[in-house]
Amino acid sequence: MTVVITPVGTSLFTNGGEHNFHIKDLFADIKDLRDSDWGSWEDQITNLKNESESFILEKNVSASAELQSTYTILENLEGNITVCLFASDTIASRLAAEILQENSCVLGNRVSIEFNYPNDVIRGLQVTDPVEFLKDGVPNLKQWLFNIHNKNPANNQNLAINITGGFAATVPCLTIFASPCKIPLYYNFENATTLINLL
Repeated sequence: MTVVITPVGTSLFTNGGEHNFHIKDLFADIKDLRDSDWGSWEDQITNLKNESESFILEKNVSASAELQSTYTILENLEGNITVCLFASDTIASRLAAEILQENSCVLGNRVSIEFNYPNDVIRGLQVTDPVEFLKDGVPNLKQWLFNIHNKNPANNQNLAINITGGFAATVPCLTIFASPCKIPLYYNFENATTLINLL
């Protein structure tokens, strides 16, 4: 079994918004909100979840970068995959992670997706406040990564990182973590079926 660490971005909603104006409008309402605001937006969140799940049923693995890249990784690896999702400190990222976990069946029976709130939401990891990002987000992400690494201590050959999803600011952090440990760093090349191992 390979454990694939995967950041969660908002491609599920941006892709969905291109086909469904309800997703576009609902996502616009919560796009820049922090996870701590969740309770004030529950009606919109529920509606966005329902619309997005319908979009996944329609588009299957092409619905989001995380699903598409996981499917490509699956085609290139033998055995089962456990995808460990982590979300930024935002409503949108957390919601996308929860939806992806609940709809993992689109990837088949060789894949399981893990996302546990609140442990897998990285506090301070967001794109609106660079000071908080550096002070809290980056250290919290490093600690989360080491926790996952320590759960798989035998060797790093059963651990990989998928940098296709998420937001760009996490890529340097994930690269710095992966490089000395010689953990494969996968990128699904521009929504194609080509998987690049950057390390």
